[in-house]
Amino acid sequence: MSAPKPVCQAASKWIQEVKGKHVLAPFTGQDYAAFKTFVHALELYTFSDNAGRKEALCCMRHAVLAMQPEVRWIARETIPHQLDWGDRVTLWPLIENAEVSA
Repeated sequence: MSAPKPVCQAASKWIQEVKGKHVLAPFTGQDYAAFKTFVHALELYTFSDNAGRKEALCCMRHAVLAMQPEVRWIARETIPHQLDWGDRVTLWPLIENAEVSA
């Protein structure tokens, strides 16, 4: 039995299965690094208490902002990989409005 793939690899494969094999084609190296960071922060969010979730939201926000504006939607569409489809609607505004702690 092989070890499970890191969540960033599994999410990349999943989004290609859901949205088409070329969905990640517009990514630059920075976009892909930011996407992987987003997916790992999303994983942190799923395992965290309230304080951890707040910080994970900030991390996701910064990761998304590091992506080109035209590919940011891919991060939003990847949320159901670890959560539910309806969480895109509720979680995305929290990500967009997350405030960094002082």
